[in-house]
Amino acid sequence: MAKAVTYALGVDVSTFQADIDWTRVAEAGARFAFIRIGDGLTKDSRFERNWIKAASVGMLRGVYHVLRPDRDNQAAWLKFVLGDKIPELGVWSDIEVAGLDSERCARFLQAADEQLGMTVDIYSRAGFLNAMGELPWAVVRKLWIASPGTATPTLPAAWHDWEFWQWGQATIDSRTVDVNYYHGTAEELAQRYRPVAPDDHWAALFARLDRIIAKLNA
Repeated sequence: MAKAVTYALGVDVSTFQADIDWTRVAEAGARFAFIRIGDGLTKDSRFERNWIKAASVGMLRGVYHVLRPDRDNQAAWLKFVLGDKIPELGVWSDIEVAGLDSERCARFLQAADEQLGMTVDIYSRAGFLNAMGELPWAVVRKLWIASPGTATPTLPAAWHDWEFWQWGQATIDSRTVDVNYYHGTAEELAQRYRPVAPDDHWAALFARLDRIIAKLNA
């Protein structure tokens, strides 16, 4: 499952993997997991199970939501479904559905940032993002790039670096899962995305704001 590099390994999952065995996922070397919370305004039927089970084996968790061009109030819906959960890897917008354009994405992302009190980051493919033209909202958002089967990730024009890379697939517990790298070692992953205790939540938000300001001033 792992390649001969130092990048930390992880998976992304949804209802399509059914009731995957998270112990086997951890035994395969995964240190983190992106868990689908929903598609448009439809909650992923296994989100709650995956959220709990991934934590039970020490997995750092991110949440992703598939953005739809023809659904209203997706940001408010996302806030409602996430509730008081705090994903260690943050919340990511899956932008790859036909009909999305830069303006629609901007409206959702601004609303989601305000609803959640955090910066929502981006999952997509280079070709899809490039086809949308100018992406003024990209500058403050990290990139989880889908670039399977390449020696290095193919990046969209709006980004010069990647945070996570979906690079292929593996079979775990008789289920096919997408596998990902963090752009750093397992130790660096743990240091940057350490679990956030409830009392630490505001400190985490301010730290994230500091990183955004530093990026804007770079």
